[in-house]
Amino acid sequence: MYSIHHVAVTASNFERSLEFYQKLGFKVLANRHLPEKQKKIALLASANFKLELFWFEDSRDEPLSRETIGNNVHDVGAKHFALRVDSIDKVCNRLKGMNILLETEPASGDTGYDFFFIRDPDGIWIEFVQDNKYD
Repeated sequence: MYSIHHVAVTASNFERSLEFYQKLGFKVLANRHLPEKQKKIALLASANFKLELFWFEDSRDEPLSRETIGNNVHDVGAKHFALRVDSIDKVCNRLKGMNILLETEPASGDTGYDFFFIRDPDGIWIEFVQDNKYD
């Protein structure tokens, strides 16, 4: 009945984050600077997954909430977003080749799929998942 339309991320440095997500393979669908609203916004896509990237002149940064892997699943609230991949090994090698730090090594999760985490330039956790079990 439902499918994910997009995930929203607010960045401290819009251009740096835009470049980072493009390195991951996201294509820019829209990119707008709205000075009258004191914000920038971009819509990016990778396959059928969309990412809405925001920047505001008056944004607040709370990095302590991002210190634990996946944003501490014991705390109430959204934790991270996950990108499905066909091959964990290929993606790991590609990211390492771009000097993107893997925060965890690939592992098998409690729900039965393989995964690993990286972080974006603001420390937001991104999980890569190879899930052939629940198709």
